[in-house]
Parts: sequence; structure tokens; C-alpha cells
Amino acid sequence: MTSTPLRRHAAALGCVALMAAAQARADTFDLGTISAPGLHPFSDLTRSQPFEDVFTFTIAAGDAFEFHGTASTPFSNRFWIFNLDGRLDRGNVTVLEGDSQTVWMPPFPRQDVTFASTLLTAGSYALHLWGTPTSAFPGPTSVYDVALVFNVAPAVPEPAAFALMALGLAGVVAASRRRH
Repeated sequence: MTSTPLRRHAAALGCVALMAAAQARADTFDLGTISAPGLHPFSDLTRSQPFEDVFTFTIAAGDAFEFHGTASTPFSNRFWIFNLDGRLDRGNVTVLEGDSQTVWMPPFPRQDVTFASTLLTAGSYALHLWGTPTSAFPGPTSVYDVALVFNVAPAVPEPAAFALMALGLAGVVAASRRRH
């Protein structure tokens, strides 16, 4: 018996429905203590069912880093994660929501989640990424790549530096008035 296009589409939709009903998979990746600026890339995280992956890391006491990150699915006509999304938490408090958007590069879509630059101080953090992989074929369906960037935090002037600047400005104004 030959398969009609309608039967093939119905079978594919059935596979998608079964995958959506499957229990969400959760993996935790411990990045350890971030003590120096740098890029932390991860890739080839194969997913075949709904997932919520957690990337945990700690910033040591006395350190601060400017953080930004990206997670993206590759362009493909065979698999995708349309609802890839994420957030960054510190304890039970959400620090940063991911900006999730579909990027179209005809004829294939890609889903990206970006995290805007923000200053992270000492403490424990958890980056959550979740989604539902979909595929035109059975088996492992989708992958996504993660790039987390930690840069040296911009220096914050000490209060004494502000006082010294104000004193210098007052001296410039006084010298300018004396000339007139």
C-alpha cells in the first residue's frame, strides 16, 4: 500500500503531538565560578522533547562582570525550536528576561534568544533556556548553541573621585572669574 501525502502529513502531526505531550527534559550545566572575563560557548545540545536547560554559575565576592548572552537554533529545513526562550535568575528573582525572536533567512527560520548587557555582581546565577523541538523526521530533532560573554565591568568612580572632580571644576571656575 502506498502512502498518500495526506497520510504522511497526519503521521508527522501525530509525531509532533506525541513529542509535545512528552515529559519536559531538564539538564543542568554548572559553569563554576566566573573569575575572569571570557566567552563560554556551548553547542550540539541535541533535544528531541520539550526541555528546560539550566546553566548555573557563580561570581566570586569582590568581582563584577558585564554579562550578555545569546542562544540560537541553526537554520534548517529539517528541525527547529520555534519557542526557544529564556531568563536569568539570581536566587528566586528574575534579573533579565531573554528577548526571543524568529530570524528568517529564506527559506529557513532560526530562533534566537538574546540577553541585553547587564552588570552582575557577586552571587549565584541560573540561566534558564526552554523550548519544544520539532522535526520533519523521527529521532533526535534539534540543537541550539549558547554563547555567554563576561567582560570586565566598567569602573565605578569612588565618592572621593567625585569630590576631587568637583574641587577641580570649582578651581577652573574661580580662575576663569579672576581673569574677567
